[in-house]
Amino acid sequence: MRKIFTILLAIAFVAAGLAAQEKAKKEKSAKEYRVSGYIVRTNAAESTLIVKKGNQEKTVIYNSSTSWTQNSKPAEMSLFKDNENVICFGTYDEKGRLVARRIDLRAKKM
Repeated sequence: MRKIFTILLAIAFVAAGLAAQEKAKKEKSAKEYRVSGYIVRTNAAESTLIVKKGNQEKTVIYNSSTSWTQNSKPAEMSLFKDNENVICFGTYDEKGRLVARRIDLRAKKM
């Protein structure tokens, strides 16, 4: 009886450990990232923005669920033009592009 209890307890610990690893893996993949800079190109046909900061350019994808904000308040998508300062929040896809959950328009820095 004691052996069975010990084996069941060991199985429970292993299962709990595997569940914790799986949860950590899901949390890591669902982590939200941030890309900030100036819009250098927009492509409405592909629903993408190219955002540049320094020498780096990042592709940002937007879709119907992307929220458009200005200083964290709702804004019209038409305000987001080339040379505008933005911060994009979202997750990366398998091609390394940021899929935006929210794109925020910021004041230009002088």
